[in-house]
Amino acid sequence: MPTIAIITRADHTVATFYEDVEPNQAKFGGPWGWPDHTVHVEVPSSMDPSVVRAVPLGEKEYTFEVDDEKLQTKLTQQWQQLRWERNSRLANCDWTHTLDAPITLEQRESWAEYRRTLRALPGLTVDPFKPMWPLSPSDPVPVPIPTEVTEPVPEEVTVPIPTEVLEPVPLEVTEPVPTDVLEPVPTEVLEPVPTEVLEPVPAEVLEPIPAEVLEPVPTEVTEPIPAEVLEPVPTEVLEPVPAEVLEPVPAEVLEPVPTEVLEPVPAEVLEPVPTEVLEPVPEEVTEPAPEPVPTEVLE
Repeated sequence: MPTIAIITRADHTVATFYEDVEPNQAKFGGPWGWPDHTVHVEVPSSMDPSVVRAVPLGEKEYTFEVDDEKLQTKLTQQWQQLRWERNSRLANCDWTHTLDAPITLEQRESWAEYRRTLRALPGLTVDPFKPMWPLSPSDPVPVPIPTEVTEPVPEEVTVPIPTEVLEPVPLEVTEPVPTDVLEPVPTEVLEPVPTEVLEPVPAEVLEPIPAEVLEPVPTEVTEPIPAEVLEPVPTEVLEPVPAEVLEPVPAEVLEPVPTEVLEPVPAEVLEPVPTEVLEPVPEEVTEPAPEPVPTEVLE
């Protein structure tokens, strides 16, 4: 993120810094947001903003250069920080030089060498911002990681196989194509088979199915046909039943109708039969009445 300096136009001094994508004076209030009072300029990334000063180039144009006074002040503060850290590390290992320290003579000598290096560190350091601190005897010795030289893997040179070397795939090796992979053939691609090509199948080729192979359909499987599905049969299709087919009903099957069920027909309903409709009974049909039996015969 770039560092932006807020420069006071009256004395060309840097008032403060902030980080943003680009100078944005509109987000500030007060004198820092007034263009007539301050100017916001981006500091080059190669420079330390804490040791630079603004150099005016025009009315609102500025550049930056290193301020020797600020740099010396920062170096002095950093040297003081280095010595304070050195003294703190020496104080942390003062116990190694007491008479009752639980260490061996060899360990005592290692600690003494470490303390001498700490005391000489300020005089051996060139840049106080990058001191080389020595390792104490209690610190684990770092194991250097070997940098293995890996050779690039050469690309395999592929040689085309000549066609005469390739063997044909036997038919029994090929697997059938699953049905879900096959695509249906559009009807416009299919050509109709001419009728003269089709040959009838001879009757002797067809074999009848034996009766024991056929299984009867259980009655509980068949469902009745609903009445609305059945179509009425036209009357002209029905044929009359011949009289010789009908069998007479025996008298013992018929039950007499009780008299209480019969209702008398009212006289006004009965119509007289006209005389011209009645046919005379022929004389040869009428039989004479039987003669009375004499009473003396009856005993």
